[in-house]
Amino acid sequence: MNFEANWMDSRSFCKTYDMDLASFDTSYEFSNFVKHAMKSVSMFDKWTHIGGISKVVGKNREWYWINGNKRISYPMVFATGQPNNYLGRQNCLGISKEEKTFEFQDIDCHGRFEEKFLCQKICY
Repeated sequence: MNFEANWMDSRSFCKTYDMDLASFDTSYEFSNFVKHAMKSVSMFDKWTHIGGISKVVGKNREWYWINGNKRISYPMVFATGQPNNYLGRQNCLGISKEEKTFEFQDIDCHGRFEEKFLCQKICY
């Protein structure tokens, strides 16, 4: 399906189909995604919404996956200048397609920019 929405609407769309925005619980999962996604980069625009949010813990900003509130425990490679929490409103997570990989970036959860997104079915 080729559908674009802001982060919140993307999540709502996924939930409609009993899914949620995609998460990568380990660096291996993310690396595996990158490996396969680079073979079909035409499916991805510059930015893609995924299922992460940030929380301020003490003085630090930490990232969590929304599908279980698990803290992202592996080193995250952010795009140049990211995360910047622009205007104090970028508390959601996306990925940006770079030349040979994908990098994380913070995005506005309620922003007006509509992007592609990844849904994931969680099976328990």
